[in-house]
Amino acid sequence: MSAFRPGNLGPSGPRGCQASYTDASDSPLSGAFAEEVPGTDELAEQLVRDADLRAAVDRLPDPLPRLVRLRFGLDGTAPMSSTSVAKVLCLGQQKTRRLKCYALALLREDATLEPAG
Repeated sequence: MSAFRPGNLGPSGPRGCQASYTDASDSPLSGAFAEEVPGTDELAEQLVRDADLRAAVDRLPDPLPRLVRLRFGLDGTAPMSSTSVAKVLCLGQQKTRRLKCYALALLREDATLEPAG
């Protein structure tokens, strides 16, 4: 592999990359990701829903907020299994599962949360 040198760049990028597209629709990848990339409005709506969900989780009685965050990875961490959550919270697996179901039922009833879509 050759080292990068400023002289290696031509008008269309590194030498050897001679394909130039005057219109985005000419690109071989046009539309490949169009369905997957949310627009600004959709992204803003998703951020609001995420903030609403976090606020609703915070309103749950203890220890439900921590259980939900651990189980579903709401703090940016990987979701944990029910067994792992039970160990962290020093609870039995059955109690952890019942509490998770109770927390989800409370979240379903929360009037501030609206279904996506």
